[in-house]
Amino acid sequence: MPELNEKKNILVSMTAHMGDFIWATSAFALLKKTYPRIKITVLAGTSVKELIENNPVIDEVIYAPYDTADFKSKLRKVFWALKNIPKIFLKRFDAAFILDYSRASVLISKLAFIPEITGGDLFPVGRGEPAGIAKYFTRKVSLPKDQDNTHMSVDYQTVIKTYFNIQNNAMPVLPPEFSTKNDKSDRVKIVICPRGAINKANTHIWDLENFSEIIDSISQEVENIDFYLTGTKAHFNDIEKILSKTKYANARNIAGKTSLSELTSLLGGSRLLISADTGTIHLAAYAKTDTIVLRSYNTPPIKSMPMSHKAYVFCKDIDCKNCAYGTLVKNKPCPFMPNPKCMAKITPHEVAQKAVELLKTIK
Repeated sequence: MPELNEKKNILVSMTAHMGDFIWATSAFALLKKTYPRIKITVLAGTSVKELIENNPVIDEVIYAPYDTADFKSKLRKVFWALKNIPKIFLKRFDAAFILDYSRASVLISKLAFIPEITGGDLFPVGRGEPAGIAKYFTRKVSLPKDQDNTHMSVDYQTVIKTYFNIQNNAMPVLPPEFSTKNDKSDRVKIVICPRGAINKANTHIWDLENFSEIIDSISQEVENIDFYLTGTKAHFNDIEKILSKTKYANARNIAGKTSLSELTSLLGGSRLLISADTGTIHLAAYAKTDTIVLRSYNTPPIKSMPMSHKAYVFCKDIDCKNCAYGTLVKNKPCPFMPNPKCMAKITPHEVAQKAVELLKTIK
């Protein structure tokens, strides 16, 4: 346990994508609130750059090429490490916290001679399975045993709270550019995010034509609606397919056309978000926007729910549920991809019905 009567210098590895990073800022906020003199440097990927710059609970950032795992990316990581490990060593960190279970971050921390390396003792989606990486930590923090029903933000805060002997809790913190304003327009804005990243670990994939049906169903029940369909540039053509199938005219494709802060502002002025389980739902939670989440049962919903009481989750309980551990650790991808069995059980009718219900009660 470090002495806290003087400023401390810590490195936090959080190289995961948007949702996990937003949750992790709650741990940064907790630490800054309790010990404001501690300097927090985050090791992160460039995909979350907008969430880091000007963030009041982050003092410094080291960007690392952790985003992909192909051969060229692995070579790039090696060259990056050779160049940056000496720089990390010269920063003289007192401790490193591995919140993302990254073996590369542990190795970097050891080669940079960071004296203490701390992280959780359990794999986050293994139903109490010990984390193999934990054997490399100088200190293991005991996490809640029922990991499948423990929100990831609780894990992140538990590591920080245990190490620094903190009793409080905190919510995520984003840069001031992510502030939202109420929209005084008479038009009803609904944001739809049909896709997240598509990889072996992401089974939150739903038939695109279902979104066309949802748009048509909602527009028949609620007047003066503007739909905004969002995603990355890679999702632009998928959204065009959705729009080609819908009869409703007031629907726009804004995939790749907004920054994260602009998207958050749009969500703040919208009545509802309908989305796959991707980073957008966590921006909506920050903006306090009602949200319908469409997700697979690769983990129980509580594990990765938005940190919001205004989120409603469609997640079908099936016989092959809780497959994330097998996918991530045992390398056993979903056998039903690209049409996961659990997602296929969600019907556009029930989603549209829930959306109309929410729109008639949201004030």
